[in-house]
Parts: sequence; C-alpha cells; structure tokens
Amino acid sequence: MANFTVATAPLNEDTARNALGKSCALVLGHAGFEAASPTSNDMMVDLVARFFFKFGRVYRTYADTHSNSMPPEEILQRSLRQVGIGKIDILEGYWKVDVLHHGYRLDDIETKLWRKLKEMSFVSFFRLFLRGSGSLLYLFVSFFFLSFLLLFLLFLLFLLFLYFFKGGNS
Repeated sequence: MANFTVATAPLNEDTARNALGKSCALVLGHAGFEAASPTSNDMMVDLVARFFFKFGRVYRTYADTHSNSMPPEEILQRSLRQVGIGKIDILEGYWKVDVLHHGYRLDDIETKLWRKLKEMSFVSFFRLFLRGSGSLLYLFVSFFFLSFLLLFLLFLLFLLFLYFFKGGNS
C-alpha cells in the first residue's frame, strides 16, 4: 500500500481565509463569471465567513442546549432557519436545479465525445495514413499505433504458441 504525504499549512486565520478565497473564486467561476477583482473576492470572502461564523455559533448553541431533547436533523434545521435558510428544501432545490443540471450537461458532453470518437473509425485512420497528410504528427501517431498493433498481434501469437505447446505436453 502506498503512503501518501500531503503538504499542509498551519491552520490559522490567514490559511482559512486563503482557502475560502479560492473556494469563492471557484464558485464564481462555476456561476459564469470570467474574472473578479481582488476587492470583490475579498468582499465575498467576508460575507461567506460571517455567514459561517453565525451559523457555527447558532448550531453550537442549539447543540449544547438541545442535544438531549432533539435529533441532530432538527438541530440542523433550526440552525439553518435561524441564519436565514427557511427550509432544507431550498438547499435540495439548489442541488436539483444547479448541481444536477451541470452533471447532466457533463454527461451530455461525454456522450457527444464518445460519439465523435466512434466516428473516427479504424478505417478512416488508415485512409489518413495512406493518403499521406504530410504532417509529422500524423506520421508519428501512425507509427506508434501500427507498432502497438504489431506488438499486440505478436503477443497473441505467443499466447497461441504457449497454449498449443502446453496442450500437447499434458
């Protein structure tokens, strides 16, 4: 089993702020923004940090005072309601509308890519090779593809050779 090491920075306010800034930039990028000024990103980080601090404080208060009398789901729902998220259904709606929509789009793109790959058939590859496109890249790819094909055929012949000789000896 491989041992993996991860370089970690000490967890302090600057590290958390930088990580939150990267996360905010990613969210803005996924939302469609191509660029953001450092000032607007800092403002977004401040808003998100305030929300998390408020949510954490409220959740901790509910968990400390009601952990014996309420299930964790109820504590979470009340904490979210306290910070402005009325129901979990809002988060579920976001999940269904935005996140799943992006997943479906990625599935659609993957299907189109596989379709294009199937259109680029083995026969069209050899037509391109025999036509002589004059490109060094096509020659390079063709050479390695044909080499791989030859090695594969030799491997199959070797396996057949072993099969017949083992079958004849037993």
